[in-house]
Amino acid sequence: MADMLELECPGCTGMLELDAGFAGGVCRCSECGTLMTVPADPGTHRAERLSRPDAPGATGRPDTPMPNTETPAPEPTAAATEQADGETFVTDTGRVVRIGHDAVIPTASKKRAVIRATTAVAFFAVVFFLLALMGGAVWLMTREAPPPDTSHLELQTFVFDRDANPWTMDKPNVLGMSLGAKASIVVDASGRSSAWLADVKSAIAAGLTRADSRARVAVLYATAKDVQTLGGGMQAIGNLNADRLLRFQEGFEAEGEPPVRKAVETAIGFEPEAVILVIGRRLDSTELDRIKSLLLGNETLLDVVAVGRDDPALEDLAEQTGGRYQFIARSTLENWRAEASP
Repeated sequence: MADMLELECPGCTGMLELDAGFAGGVCRCSECGTLMTVPADPGTHRAERLSRPDAPGATGRPDTPMPNTETPAPEPTAAATEQADGETFVTDTGRVVRIGHDAVIPTASKKRAVIRATTAVAFFAVVFFLLALMGGAVWLMTREAPPPDTSHLELQTFVFDRDANPWTMDKPNVLGMSLGAKASIVVDASGRSSAWLADVKSAIAAGLTRADSRARVAVLYATAKDVQTLGGGMQAIGNLNADRLLRFQEGFEAEGEPPVRKAVETAIGFEPEAVILVIGRRLDSTELDRIKSLLLGNETLLDVVAVGRDDPALEDLAEQTGGRYQFIARSTLENWRAEASP
């Protein structure tokens, strides 16, 4: 932006502004038309009105007309010749200013209120505020919700005893893992469980038939066809017997790769304290993330019994929910069953 001079019009006393490039010259007021000088330094000098010497009230006007003479006019001087090339004006203080005929006289415009910078700052401040507001809204809508606080949940004390045979333990258990007051048990009957599924079925049937227990359980199988639930939901352990459990389980074969997430979601629907997952394969990260979201969203613990294959990812997921993790080798399971056989 060009530098501007501020002038006070000597005619209408209005405040004017003019490009600084015209300093030391002349200009005309846009409001009243007054012709004036443009001081080189408006801070120390004021603009002066310009008028022709023969104008009424002009400084230097002769009091009486010059007498007529018959004397021939002398040859014009250099000054006269120079004066003929332009117009001469005088200021109110008597200073003579000559303006050429071809000179372009700029017009000083009325000074506008100094709001440009303030307006620009205010505009950009509003734009920045709106952008920040929109960005914050987008961030709130897209960010992941923090996991619920599960610190208030009472964790179950658990120490896995490899010498404790689930077929012969006197307390309700799932492959040696103790139960709380209310639990959902999910068995993954995928094709990779074929080597141990029969032993797990037998161990679960033995571990859940304890007449003196007040615990309640829901037994679910994730199968290639669908999620199968014993009795449609929670059952009192005291009302279960081994034959009933075995009949329920015998129709499920180890095949395919059933969606464990769907079985966990069904298990959570029974509002257990914990979901006990019996599994012998590794799940992909997408499946794990979905299961994690379900568990944390419902403040449900996850206990994992990994059979035949140790799984650090499932161990980490169990810890995140405040649950337990135990790996059982196939050989251990086989030895337990052999010990329990008559």
